[in-house]
Amino acid sequence: MKNKIFILLVAIVVGAYLYYSYLQDSKKDDINNLMNSKLELLRVTKDTILDTYLSVNKKYFYDVLHNKKVIDILREFKYTKDKDRKDLLRGRLYRELFKEYELLKHLNVNQFHFHTYDGKSLLRFHAPEFSADSLISIRKTIRDVINTNKASSGLEGGRAYSGFRYVFPIIDNNDYLGSVEFSITFDAIEKQLNKRLNLLGTELILKKEYSYDKVFKAYRSLFVPSELNSSYFLENSSILKGKLLIEGNELIKHLSCSVSRDKIFIDKFSKHKDFAVPIEYNSKGYIVLFLNIKNTDNKDAGYIVAYKEFKELIFINKHYKNLTILGLIGFFIFFVLILIIFFQIKKMEDEAQRLKKFIDIQDNIVILTDGKQFYFANRSFLEFFNYESFEDFLKEHRCICDFFIESEDFFSLRDVKPDEANWVEFMLNLPPRKRVVSMLDATSTAHAFSVSIAKYDNEKYVISFNDITDSMQEKLELQNQMVKDQLTDAYNRIYFDENIEKLLKLHKIKKLKTGIIFFDIDHFKNVNDTYGHDVGDYVLEALVNIIKKHIRNNDKLIRWGGEEFIIIAPINSIDELKRVAEHLRTSVEEHRFNVVEHITCSFGVDIYKDGENILQTIKRADEKLYIAKERGRNMVIV
Repeated sequence: MKNKIFILLVAIVVGAYLYYSYLQDSKKDDINNLMNSKLELLRVTKDTILDTYLSVNKKYFYDVLHNKKVIDILREFKYTKDKDRKDLLRGRLYRELFKEYELLKHLNVNQFHFHTYDGKSLLRFHAPEFSADSLISIRKTIRDVINTNKASSGLEGGRAYSGFRYVFPIIDNNDYLGSVEFSITFDAIEKQLNKRLNLLGTELILKKEYSYDKVFKAYRSLFVPSELNSSYFLENSSILKGKLLIEGNELIKHLSCSVSRDKIFIDKFSKHKDFAVPIEYNSKGYIVLFLNIKNTDNKDAGYIVAYKEFKELIFINKHYKNLTILGLIGFFIFFVLILIIFFQIKKMEDEAQRLKKFIDIQDNIVILTDGKQFYFANRSFLEFFNYESFEDFLKEHRCICDFFIESEDFFSLRDVKPDEANWVEFMLNLPPRKRVVSMLDATSTAHAFSVSIAKYDNEKYVISFNDITDSMQEKLELQNQMVKDQLTDAYNRIYFDENIEKLLKLHKIKKLKTGIIFFDIDHFKNVNDTYGHDVGDYVLEALVNIIKKHIRNNDKLIRWGGEEFIIIAPINSIDELKRVAEHLRTSVEEHRFNVVEHITCSFGVDIYKDGENILQTIKRADEKLYIAKERGRNMVIV
């Protein structure tokens, strides 16, 4: 009997230990999955903000390229040997763009910096008293721009500040005159992160060799050691308003102190991988997120550290604490064989209930699926699509993927390759920033979501849809401004450069040819000379409105330069393309314009040949346009 009791007690102890270990592992997995989801959302939001600033800076870079006075100053600066003349040219450049710099500062660009063709500082608008120092040895972005004549960007330390830099080459008539840099402070990025993710605070900590050691000695007082690790530095509160908010926040001070002693932090900080540390304080849950940042040399430079409330932590801890107490009591109440049967049944029920409660507390849309069959969706899912229950949804639809909107900017089912098992496995192979979909809610309002995927078991996945509509809307609006001609609202050369390969591929998929219609306004110079450039601008705007009314939805109208335009059209044959061009020609000829009354246009058309450079097609169409000019204008030449 004693042996049996002893065996029973051993069985109970072993069973209790295994049960406790299982709960601890499950709790850890739940917390880690949530933290990884929040890390991914922070990463996607950071990338979206940086992409938005890239679009802004591209616009101002193109403004610089088209400022003849600036180009003339840079050209003369490159070729003059006279030091006094160079100083005079710096002054002229400063006066020419000072107002632009003031506007850029309102857009959070703190460093507007011109560099010479050989990598020296030409003019720092943020510190005009410092110039002529060589930047080659400390600035990889500048070396890359000189070597490749292409733009370069990324996090980089400088002689005055560290920042997220965008450096563009300035080339005029194949002559490399130098480069221009726009630098964004982390303070600007921090404000956007705090606003969009509802953070308690954010800071950027950088290794000493990439921050403090690089700057002029006069600027070293602007950097202070991080409280998390003294080998890392951050800009102090005298220049970084976000840091001032953190310094005055007792909660964040406590969180920082707790994190610096935490085992997760001690183990992972030096490994330079993204990680997060959960903290429970005063019966509330918090999370400190560490997003690893690489510099332009692709070396680990530091971390973005974000502080956020983590309400789910309290729920999970309480849930597993209750499960532990109930389970241990149960081991001492029931006979071991009955307990095994009961535990197996209870385990399955608790697992399903735990999953439902865990998912239902999420504000994001969360589903459980294997990519083919839909098993569960949370409350936010039902509210978004306006269904009373999950069963009601399944009566009409088989998958949330049915709602993905097809668009060049978002993932949809059309992107899934035939050899992929399902859309979930395809998305797992995409980088996080590409896992973005768009869906309509019950009011037909479009939303953008970043998609987080976590393994649930061998076959199923927990998928979270994080609403990033505001971030994507700002990015798409800026992108749209970048690709539109400011005068006529036709597409511009930037749109052509970034989208022509996509258009060629799309037309080929649809088994259509790509047609090019090249046209310009006949005797347009006479319009400007006779009536002035204001009337000339009106004619260009009116012409674009006419053309837009008479082209098809899939045709792309691009202002090629001056009064020259091209139309990229998916067509079946050259005869169809000629009919399109002829219709446009007569529409312009029959229109009555204000002041000038009548104008005409000449057209040259051709079809893209597989494998050739599209610019060859445009050149042939341009040559046919000039044939039309020589034959009397106001005609279409094929």
